[in-house]
Amino acid sequence: MFKRPRPSDTSDLNPKNSSFEKADGSVITPPENAKRRKLKQSTSQEEFRVLDESNPKDAARLKTRANMIRKGKNTIGYDEYLKKVKKEDRRRIPEHPVTPNHKLDIPNRRWQGQVKAW
Repeated sequence: MFKRPRPSDTSDLNPKNSSFEKADGSVITPPENAKRRKLKQSTSQEEFRVLDESNPKDAARLKTRANMIRKGKNTIGYDEYLKKVKKEDRRRIPEHPVTPNHKLDIPNRRWQGQVKAW
């Protein structure tokens, strides 16, 4: 079991060189060369490969995603948006969402998030 440091003891703790005290009194310190793991956050769409139509699984995903975009563009709300905002006036800001690229091999959850935001 680890003991949580008291609030008065936290002022001198350095996140790189923090140590933990076990219930039996022994202290655990990370090695000097220990690296903290950084999570990779991919925000650019260029990092993903393009789905291949010759692959049966990819072809099914492409067909499903293209159908979702077709359904989204076939709504009254989308027609009203096209009438209100001309294509030349649209910018890449949250008020003017971009149609998601259905050809990218992105995870399904990310794809659904892009469609929902669109």
